[in-house]
This record gives sequence, structure tokens and C-alpha cells, in this order.
Amino acid sequence: MHLESSCGGKVDVNNLDAALGALNIKLTEKELEQTKEILSGKEVDVHDVDKVLGDMGIELTDAQLSKIMNNVPVDDGKVYLRRMLDSMQFFKGGKVDSSRVDTVLGNMGITLSQNELEDLIKNLNIDENGKAELRRVMSEAKPFTGQTVDTNRRQNVLDRFDIELNPYEYSRLLNMLPVNDNGKVFQKRLAKGMKSLNEGSVDINTLDTFLENMGIEITEKEFMDLTKRLPGTADGKVKLNDLMEELNVVLGESIDVNDLEDTLKDMKVELTDKDYLHLMRDLPFDASGKVFKKRILDGIKHLKGGKVDANNLNQFLETMELELSQKEFEDFEENLPVDENGKVDLKNIVPKLKDFEGEKIAVGGLKNTLGEIGVELNDREYVGLLETLPFDENNKVFLSRLQSGLRAFRGGRVDPNRLKTLLLNLGLKLKNKELRNVMQKQAADATRSVPLKKILADVNSVIGKLKLYVPGVLLTHKHEDLSSIPREKIGVNDVKSFVEATGITLTPTEYLELMKSLPIDDEGNIYESRLIDCLKSFEGGTFDVNNLESVLENLQIKLSDEKLKDLSETLPVDASGKTSLQRLLKEVRKLTGGKIDAKVIQRVLGNMGIELSNREMNELLKRLPITDDGKILKNILLDHMKWFSGGKCHVPKLNAILEELGYELEDEEIDDLRNRLPIEDEKVKLSKMMENVESLTGK
Repeated sequence: MHLESSCGGKVDVNNLDAALGALNIKLTEKELEQTKEILSGKEVDVHDVDKVLGDMGIELTDAQLSKIMNNVPVDDGKVYLRRMLDSMQFFKGGKVDSSRVDTVLGNMGITLSQNELEDLIKNLNIDENGKAELRRVMSEAKPFTGQTVDTNRRQNVLDRFDIELNPYEYSRLLNMLPVNDNGKVFQKRLAKGMKSLNEGSVDINTLDTFLENMGIEITEKEFMDLTKRLPGTADGKVKLNDLMEELNVVLGESIDVNDLEDTLKDMKVELTDKDYLHLMRDLPFDASGKVFKKRILDGIKHLKGGKVDANNLNQFLETMELELSQKEFEDFEENLPVDENGKVDLKNIVPKLKDFEGEKIAVGGLKNTLGEIGVELNDREYVGLLETLPFDENNKVFLSRLQSGLRAFRGGRVDPNRLKTLLLNLGLKLKNKELRNVMQKQAADATRSVPLKKILADVNSVIGKLKLYVPGVLLTHKHEDLSSIPREKIGVNDVKSFVEATGITLTPTEYLELMKSLPIDDEGNIYESRLIDCLKSFEGGTFDVNNLESVLENLQIKLSDEKLKDLSETLPVDASGKTSLQRLLKEVRKLTGGKIDAKVIQRVLGNMGIELSNREMNELLKRLPITDDGKILKNILLDHMKWFSGGKCHVPKLNAILEELGYELEDEEIDDLRNRLPIEDEKVKLSKMMENVESLTGK
């Protein structure tokens, strides 16, 4: 997807220059300021806000105004009017005189025709005093933004939405819409109108396109659930009203933006204004100002803040679609930290939710399940495990709860030759490199089983402790050695702080590029070790050379004093005393790979899996920077091999070759690569392999 043509995503106005630069759009300083002004609207002195809003016909109590002002950025005593109006849609309270709605919308950059304005106003639930709720005005205005559609071109409209309407049904739809004099209507308003239709049909083969055009976001699993529920028809089509009905079953009922606060109260979730605003901004409201309940539940799971009264925990879990037996509930609430006000933080509740979802195992089949997982227990250990598991009234336990129980279990033994299967069965997916590191920690001649607790300790030492990163813990360690700090999972919102703590500086564009490359898990976290690995291969960033030693330590790179001295003398430094992270890592690779005698290069490459003819070997030697003692740095040799036109690779050694060349691919990626390669006699040209590797990895 090209960003230039994308209609999605948001950019902080303060980072607009960096975002435009990433799109190769260059503006003069004056043009940039004009663009920012258009995007943010005029500035208003904080002392004049009440008067300005009053002149627009907006009525707020002092408490309502204070709440809004506390959640908009104030710069030098001023606030952007458009930002402030945008924030108002997220808070209950405030009224607008119905005769001044167009003035409010105009200050938001929305200009409507008389027909469109009348269509909007009729949905505002105006009270006996001619006033409308401010938040409803904001939500009802959303369908009047974005692209427009020419309704005169009926087939184009239907093709765009992948929906079938006969002429009568299409005419009924148009009569519901505020079509302007040119026959055009906002696409979002058209989508809103379609949702209220009882007619029309959608081709199941293009269902994903239809949902996307309707502004409905859906995961692959949800999409599969939806298609399974749809009634089968001979022509492969489904009625629109049937589709919307089943969609509500899969994603939950639609909640109006104006009812969200009450919905959260019913769910027993307590949020600060800041947390509430954060949730509102992240929720995918449709053109009608509604959001599916399942999306609210997903949003709650990713909040950094929020609390639940301990007395309401069971009710909260029910709203999160968790129906637990008494024993399961007691197990869930066990060890949950409760504060002095009797509240439990959401961040402590959410990680436990996964233990009570999915498949259940009957106690009679538990031993077989343990065998399939790869864990051996003696009779005493088996009884001990049973005592820790919360079985329901049918003597069943969640498989995910069994997995988490085993991860904390002190007993059990495992076959070291089945490590990968074991870890996957315990819900621990390691990268190939991490798995090898764990395997190397087992005895080389291990023929016996190994204690499960040793395996899990080895996993922890490789990827970090299996617990969540505490936000802000690294801020006091800036530019210092981080090795003494517990290696944990880092929340996606704390990545920037972590990177800064290592001593590395990223531009806004580089930060976005880094974030796109990170293996973030479903909870929005990443292991510290994996983040460090990504930094080591990142092609951006700078650091102060005065912090060279601490940066290396924070990246877990160890050099001898002699090599550290050589490195500091080799690195180029700019006028501000900084150098690029990429250049640092390139020089480190040269210093840490060791040297190879030029006479044995062909044999070394052969052992690696790269075969060169004598002629190709002579050609390679002409290009290599051989030192006076007849040797070459191994990493320089490997860098040259990436661009060398000759040579063949032995496909059975493909994984090892890629690792030597600095590419860490997972099993699925290696299988994909193999399928792309023109293999002959179990060999492939090195240049052809590299061409496909670059295509696959983008490096």
C-alpha cells in the first residue's frame, strides 16, 4: 500500500514536517506553517475560551469546560480552537443552539449545504429550548467528511460498495440521503444510509471489500466466524439485513458514542478523564458514530490505566464475556493486588483473561494432554498439579490455564529433543535464534529428560522474564548500563523511553520505521531482548560518541579494551559529537567476527554451504581487502559474499548460510524462500538466493 494514497492513519501536527518528508513531500517553512494552521485552526487565549465558545452558541458549565481544558494541549497560554472542539466530542455535557450548529461546524472546518445541514439537524434530538447535545452534534457531523460519491452514476456507486440494489431499492436509498444539486453525497453518509436498508444483497466472495467500504474493521478470525454464520444461497449472495444481523452477533451490539460512558459504568470500569479520552480516540467509530461492543472490550484490554472495584470483579468478567464457575473465579481473583480503596488495576486483570478462554480439558484426559504437551509427571507431581488447577462443575479446566499452571510448576520433566513442540504447547513461541540458545544450554549428551523448571529458567534467561515491563522504570537509568535491570516485556507506549534510555536518538520518522519492524504481541508488548535485536539491525538512529561504552553495554555488545579503543578511533563524528548507529554496528561486526587466512577461504565457505569454483575463488580474492599478514576479517568476507555474482548454495544448509550472512528468518519465512528459489540438484545460485532474500526481507 502506498501511503500517499492511503486514507487511514493520523499524524501529530507537531511532527508534520517529518511525516511529509517520509512521503517525499517538501514544503517551504511558510507553506508548512500555513498547512499546520489549516489543520489545527486558529489559536485562542485560554482566558477567552469561554467567550469564544459562547459566541458560537456552545453552552458549558465551569466543570465541563475545566474537564475539556485539562485534556487539550496548551501552548504559551493558547489552545487551538479546532483541537478543543475535537476533544469535546468525547465528553458528556455541553449544549448547542440548533440555530448555531453551522457556526460550530464551520469552526471545525466542515461546510455543509442547506440540504446536508437539515439532514444532520433532524438527528440531533433537539430539546424544548431548541438546544442539542454538543457531543451528538460532533458525532452526527462525521458522515459529512471525506470523499463524495456521484449518485448519478448508479453502477459506480454499487460497484464501489460491492452491493446489489435494484433501481427501486436504489431510488429509496437516494430519497433517504441529502444529495446536493450536483447529485453528490458524502461516502460516509451513503454508508450510514445503507446500514439502515432492509433491501439489497452482498456477494459473499467480495464481503471483505464491502465491509471495508462500510468502514467496518474486522479481524481474520472474526471474518471466518461471520462467513460460517451466514445462510448459504445458490447464488452465493446474502441479504444486507441478514449480514448486519449476523455481524452484530459476531462483534456484539453497536454502541452509540453518546452512550459509551453509561456502557462503561454498566461494565463496572472506572476510568480517569485521560484514560477515557485515550479509549475514545482509539475506538473505530463508524459513520453513524457507533462502535461494536467487542471493539470496546478490545480497547479496554489495551488501556494503561483504569480500575475495577474488587466487589464488581465477577460482573466485570461477565461483561468481558468470561463465564466462570465459582472455583474458576476464586482462582482468577487469587493474588490480584487490591489497593487501599478496594480497587484492582485493569493492567493486573487483563493478562489473566487469556487463562480462561478457549478449549477445556476433562480431568480424565489430563494425563494424555500432558503427554501431548511434552511434560512427564510422577504420581506425586500429578496430584500436586491437580490441586493447583481450577476445575469447573463438570471437572474440566481451560487448556490455557493448564499451560500457565505448568509455566509456574516446580515439578515435571521434558524430553530435550522435543523442546520446540513443548514450548509451543506452553504458549511460548521463540524465534529460531532464541530456541537454539535455549537448546545450547542443555547438556550436549543429554539422553535423559530435563527438569521443566530448568527449561523455563533457560527460556527466561534468553528472552527475559515472563512478566510485564513497568512503565517508566528505565527513565532513571538514561545512558547507563541497563544490564542490572530486570529483562522484561516492554509496553508499546514505552518503547520510545526505552530507546532513549539506551542512549540512542531517533527522528520521528525513524521511530515510526522502528515501530513497524517490532514483533509486538497481542497485548501490545515486546520482549526487551527482541527490541534490542531489532535496534542492532535498524538502519537509523544516532548517539553521542561520549556515551559509546554505555550504548554498547545497553545493546549487550561486549568488546575488549583494545577493540573498544580501535572502534572509538574509527567512528566518524559530526560537529555535534554524534555518529550513526548503523555505522557503529557495521564497525562492530568487523571487529567481532574474527579473521580468516585467505588460503582457506574456499574451504571455510564450503563448510558453511557456499560452493565456489576455482575461477570464482580467484575473482573473489581480487576484490577482498587482504591484510599484509594474508588474512581478512570474516564479516568483511561475508559482506562481500552478499553481492558476489558467483557461487552456489547447498539448499539443505540454507538456514545456516542465511544466519552467517546476518539474516534471521523464521521457519515459515525459510519455507517461503525455498518455494521461490530455482533449485537444481539441491543447489541454487548465491546471487539468485540473495535476490529473493532481499525481496522477502526488504533488506
